Order: sequence, then structure tokens, then C-alpha cells
Amino acid sequence: MMRLLFAERRQPNRDDLDAASSKHPIMVDRVCGHIGAANTLALARVGFDESTVIEGEGGILEKDAHGRLTGVVVETARDVLVNRIPKKDAASIAPLIRRVFEEASACGVTSMHTDDLEAAPLKEIMAAYRMLKERGLATVRIWEELQKP
Repeated sequence: MMRLLFAERRQPNRDDLDAASSKHPIMVDRVCGHIGAANTLALARVGFDESTVIEGEGGILEKDAHGRLTGVVVETARDVLVNRIPKKDAASIAPLIRRVFEEASACGVTSMHTDDLEAAPLKEIMAAYRMLKERGLATVRIWEELQKP
């Protein structure tokens, strides 16, 4: 859980992520996929502000005591945010995957499990993996989680 990364044992919020970068949109997801957090730039890029209303069961855009968005997004609000993030193509995904492979290999990891299908369409993700494999850069075995719609 993300909250274990903080001494206060809490969910990260927009202020934490703004401290990491105000130049790049950031969205972090809890491993369960039900809760995430976004920095100010990410919230703005997807059109979320204090007046945003999320339709759907369980959708929460958390606000502080002053009505300011905290950046914490729950259930439907998280899904809306993720679906508004522009999807990447194989050429832009491959270098990111390669970096993960390099870091994993440096730690002795030889196999990984992922469900990275929110980052891009399956076709693009698989093309990125094929591209790395064809270039001899796929240094880690991948188990891709696929779920039926």
C-alpha cells in the first residue's frame, strides 16, 4: 500500500506529488487499482478542479476541509482520470520498458508480472515488447495480466 511509504502511514496527496515535480503530470496508483493520487498538473491536464462532479458509484475526488482537491482519486474518479490520460504508442513505451528491464536485471530479477494495459492499448504494449525482444533488449521475462472485459 502506498500509505506504508510515508512515516505518517497515509495516502500520498497532490502536495506530496507536487514536491516531486511541478513540471510533469504525475499519477500514482495503489496496487489495488481502486485508489490513486495525482499532482496539480495532472489534475489540471485531465480537467479536474473543485467544481468537477464525478458520476458513478463510488467516485470520489477527495477534498480537504477548505474544499481544495487533495489529489486523491477513488474508484470511478480514478477511472475517469486514467481514461483521460493520453495513451502512448509502442515507440514511446519501449524505452520506458527497457529502463525497467535494466533496473530489474541489475537487481537480479529475471521475471516480472505486470498489468500495464492502462498505459496504452494492448497492441502498442505488445509491439513495444516485440521491438525490445527483436533488438535483444528483453532481459526479463514478462507475464502480462489480461482480463476479460
